[in-house]
Amino acid sequence: MRVGVHVLFALLLALAAVLSWQGARYLEQEAPGGGWTENPAHPFLGEAAGYFPHDATPVRCLVLALTAALAACYLVGTTWDHRLAMGRTTRGPGALRGWWLAVVLVLWFALLMLSTDFLWLLFPLVFVIMHVAGDGWPGMAVVVATLVVGVAVPAFGLPVISDAEGWSVGGLIGPTIGVAFAVAVRHVYRALVEELERQREIARQLALTRARALSAENEAGRLAERERISREIHDTLAQGFNSVVLFSRAAGKALDSGDTRKAAERLGVIGEVAAENLAEARRLVAAGRSGAQAGRTGAKAGKGPQPAASGAGGAAAAAPAGPGLRARLEELAAATTRRFGLPVEVVVDPPGEVTGPPAEVLERVTRESLTNAVRHSGADRARVTLGVWEHEATLDIHDDGHGFDPDAVPEGHFGLAGLRDRAAEAGGSLAIDSSERGTTITARIPLAR
Repeated sequence: MRVGVHVLFALLLALAAVLSWQGARYLEQEAPGGGWTENPAHPFLGEAAGYFPHDATPVRCLVLALTAALAACYLVGTTWDHRLAMGRTTRGPGALRGWWLAVVLVLWFALLMLSTDFLWLLFPLVFVIMHVAGDGWPGMAVVVATLVVGVAVPAFGLPVISDAEGWSVGGLIGPTIGVAFAVAVRHVYRALVEELERQREIARQLALTRARALSAENEAGRLAERERISREIHDTLAQGFNSVVLFSRAAGKALDSGDTRKAAERLGVIGEVAAENLAEARRLVAAGRSGAQAGRTGAKAGKGPQPAASGAGGAAAAAPAGPGLRARLEELAAATTRRFGLPVEVVVDPPGEVTGPPAEVLERVTRESLTNAVRHSGADRARVTLGVWEHEATLDIHDDGHGFDPDAVPEGHFGLAGLRDRAAEAGGSLAIDSSERGTTITARIPLAR
């Protein structure tokens, strides 16, 4: 809008100067018997000011000089204001703004005294006044005073170059309507600018909130991924290393007692567990690499970094296709009996098969429960019962050990907490019932049909 006002001011100033140059021709009427002629359009100037030289050149030169002065003064002020608004200078005009406005109005008043054509500048001057003096009462007072001058000068026939016949209704209503319209446009423009700034601030706040939410989401994803990896390491590699430690101690005792056959058996188990741990470590590495590759692909597609799948879903997706849950449970039970001497019975009732993420969760629950039974319960036997229903699968792992307090798990033991997290991530639940007669761990996992 500033550019439009400046362009309008320049055009009106140039047009008024041209019309004033042409209108000065009526001053060139020769007076009989002398070089002066009476100006009939100045009935209120009296004899001292009612006569002008019949040569219009001085008047024209004065119009051009004042026009050039007004144009130069206006250009200097608006250029400075534009540079300040664009950040090209940090030196504000300060009190010079008021003096600059006063000089512009004085030059305009002087031109108005020469020609009524310069009254047209009143419309863009309203915007300049309100920009410098403000939209409040000081600015409005200057606008009203300028309007009064703009109406009074032509009404009293003061301009030297004028074809006005003095006071008229049109001479009052026209400038008043123009000024009122300019004030209304100024206020509407200011309201639009304020609304635009408000919308920009809202957009900035939304962008900031979105960035914070994205950062929090990414941080939550990283924490969830760390927790998943920690759980995977605990349920696989840590359990395997624990078995290696136990069997290496047993092998050492067997060697000390001279039982080489038993020591060889223990060493064989150590090799078997180490091979399983190696395969599990490779699986975890492959899962991590595939998750990282998926994240890079998602970022290139404009979807942002994609965290690796967590919980049972991620583990199942990373694991290669294999036998169903029943076969895996039977294999796990046989391995537990062979390695630790704990008889484990597997029962499936009602019969059915579980695959995919639910099978992965239930296998992890069984592995951790049997490991705890071997290490801590002193049980003589254990029983794994799998039930496959229409909408969910249930798993009960019972041992006849001495039990424990589920609410008083020693520090540094994360297995039970990990089991609860796995079940919760799969949309299921896990319950622990333990007493002196034994421990039963029950897991319920919904099935996708």
